[in-house]
Amino acid sequence: MKKKDVSLTYEDFEKFLYYLPKIHPFVSKTGRPPLTIDAFVLLYKLMFFCALRVNEVAKLKKSDINLKNKEIRLPVTAINLRPNTTITPNIIGDLGNYIKNFNDDDYIFVSNSPNSKTPYVNRELIWKYAKYAGDLAGIQVFRLSVKKSYEDLNTLLFKEAYKNFMLKNDAIESFVELKMRGKTTNNYGNYDIDDLKNWEKKIFKKTLSEEEITEYSNWYS
Repeated sequence: MKKKDVSLTYEDFEKFLYYLPKIHPFVSKTGRPPLTIDAFVLLYKLMFFCALRVNEVAKLKKSDINLKNKEIRLPVTAINLRPNTTITPNIIGDLGNYIKNFNDDDYIFVSNSPNSKTPYVNRELIWKYAKYAGDLAGIQVFRLSVKKSYEDLNTLLFKEAYKNFMLKNDAIESFVELKMRGKTTNNYGNYDIDDLKNWEKKIFKKTLSEEEITEYSNWYS
């Protein structure tokens, strides 16, 4: 019997974040995770809420992040045609606190592993920790692909999950295309990234708690 696609949901992602600190590398007394718990949580939040691919989040430098404009600058590729994406209001406070002691040219997710071949955390580690937490959370997803099918939580699913979150919250197609930075046949409906920011402001004002709204009040004002 052919399996049906089962996508990662926003509720799944919240569950994933709850279980992430409970996986073996973080509770073992002998383990030495390549990043702290807080760094891993922020990394996956950036993947989800900023719709980033695993290589994009791994190679982020402080200079790529513009907190004032709530934007992240990224390389333009054949898949991702726009150079920037938005930072949603629910993570801007944590991101600002995290990067404040980095220099502009520093990678913000630096592996402390002595065997690391790169100055930034590699994609295999990001994928592995996501799988561990997904398994622990009991998240059931399945993605059928021409090249490969995925039956566990995979880092490829985070970007798609935010797209589904936008559609569930009645985002127009142009806003979704802007966020995904993909191809468009209508020039994004003549909307720009500021229009996307305003949509996200309204959506997250509905979904954040009163405490979170107070914490990020500077963003709303």
